[in-house]
Amino acid sequence: MKSFVLLGLGLLVFGLGTPAAAMTSAQKSKVLGWTATGNEIVVEREHLGQLMVDDVAQEFYFETTSTYRAKDGSQLLTYRRGELSGPKHPVWEGAKEAGQLDKFLETAGLMQAQESWLSPDQKSLLALTERTTFSEESRCEVHQRVVLMRPDEAKLYVVHDQVARGEHSASRDLATCPQVKVRAFWHPSSKLWVLERERTRPDYKWTLIPGSLESLEEYADSTFVTSHFNRDLVMSKLEDGVVKDALRDTFNGQLKSGLSKIAQDPSGSKSKVLLMALLFALDQNADPAKKLLKDRSLRELSFLEEGLKAAVQTAVGDVKAATKTINALVKSASSWEELAAVAGVFSLVDLNVSNEIYVHALSHETAAEADTNRAYTAMIQGLIEAGQLNAAQSLIDKLDSLDSAQKLLMVSLNLAYKRPQLARETLETILAAEPGRCAAWAASARMAAMERRMGDALEHYRAAATCNPLLVDASFYVADLELRRGDLKLGKVYLQKFIDHTIGRKSDLARQVRLEWAQQGLKRLEHQGAVLLTTSCFPSNTRTVCQGTVFNTSEETLNAVEARVSAKDKRGRLKTLGSASVDELAPGATATLSVMVDEEPTVMSVGRDPAEHKTNEVDIL
Repeated sequence: MKSFVLLGLGLLVFGLGTPAAAMTSAQKSKVLGWTATGNEIVVEREHLGQLMVDDVAQEFYFETTSTYRAKDGSQLLTYRRGELSGPKHPVWEGAKEAGQLDKFLETAGLMQAQESWLSPDQKSLLALTERTTFSEESRCEVHQRVVLMRPDEAKLYVVHDQVARGEHSASRDLATCPQVKVRAFWHPSSKLWVLERERTRPDYKWTLIPGSLESLEEYADSTFVTSHFNRDLVMSKLEDGVVKDALRDTFNGQLKSGLSKIAQDPSGSKSKVLLMALLFALDQNADPAKKLLKDRSLRELSFLEEGLKAAVQTAVGDVKAATKTINALVKSASSWEELAAVAGVFSLVDLNVSNEIYVHALSHETAAEADTNRAYTAMIQGLIEAGQLNAAQSLIDKLDSLDSAQKLLMVSLNLAYKRPQLARETLETILAAEPGRCAAWAASARMAAMERRMGDALEHYRAAATCNPLLVDASFYVADLELRRGDLKLGKVYLQKFIDHTIGRKSDLARQVRLEWAQQGLKRLEHQGAVLLTTSCFPSNTRTVCQGTVFNTSEETLNAVEARVSAKDKRGRLKTLGSASVDELAPGATATLSVMVDEEPTVMSVGRDPAEHKTNEVDIL
């Protein structure tokens, strides 16, 4: 693997060539696209500022369109656009006439760029990380790295890695830090992209960084790290074959694929019967699972097969039988690894039971001198997911040293306890050293969301979901954020990704609620009319404010669309706490409706009549 260093791309930095007479200067730019040949990048720019003319400051404004070589970003030609306002500027005087640009584009053609961190074909992803430090000389340094993720290769490439330095500040004032913005643009073919880097403080600099998917070998790369501790513990106890492959699919949330594979196993083995029963139970088909448990072949089972049986018993609600089976396993276990594998299986069914079995595994006499690191990590993760944060903190505090995976769990704990500052340094260090560690992107997204940096949160959640689809919460939050900004197409895509890789389980209420919400959400999005996309509630003094985003999926203007906030009583009946409405909602338009209530809300709905309200009835997460 190549080392992560600033790559010698030989790119030119283009700024507004500030003449001696200039006082101030600023620019706005927009990447229009590529010529049809793909050899030139076309950029539209606005120039504004002040020039000293006879010792008097005069404002200027003009627009230009420039072409840059797509291979290396070097500037080719600049053309005038519109009229000059104010004194003549050297860039305006040196630019070619606008008519020449029109003739050039008529001949060369223009493929319009798409400003997005996600490629148009959704097969590649650009993601930005940024961290701010102070050097020993007390100069602020902004470290920026852009990576290109390629899920088909299970790796990423570092396509931009640079440090912008500010002025000296003895007090290390963040106000002295450079202001640097990076934007990403994609060619419609999804094979070419360009980064636009603009620094506005302490001085203005502008850089164009082009790239191609066909020439990635020049960049430093990193393989995706997609740890799944429970799955790995179970897989280590199985021989290669259909059962192992089907169980791996089960851990990946792909129940139908697992069932298909296990059905093709002609052996009729006990493991096949038990795994098929588990798959039915996880897919909410309890009756065939119970029938399989009565199969006459299920006698003299191996240790792991007994564990599978207990998991099926738990999944179908036979807690008494499951408890009896588990107790027998705890007494008969000959090694901690046997119990750890059973605990891994139970992570699919019931987190609390899984964690309890991990306690027995780690307390087994054979665990004292063994390498139990993976089991500790799996249990800490299970405790966090089950909401047992104090227990997870207590366990992680007992570890002498933490590997990267365990450091990320510590980051998760700090974020759960709403301590982002404690999480930041560890997270930035991990991302800098191991940008391919998928869970780090999910943690970074959560931290950004806590700090209300929703744009960064969306892109980092998307990076996490691209890096590892099994980080299902990342897909859920991408869907949520896409729907909030009105992109129904991508919202549907990521809701489906979440559903495809998520299995509901006991002792994980948050995941179960999200799964039900996602399933209902896909159904709502098929409705023609008013559709409730997202909901959120937050405290405001002594009251609660609830907001809902409503979208008009029909081709007609909707009138009197009402948002209603309610609470359920013990019998499940709804009591309206408050409402708000929008008079008109145009086709394809969204509106955010806010309702302030005095009691704790549990349900929000939108609609024009009772039937539509019922379609859009959503539990508030």
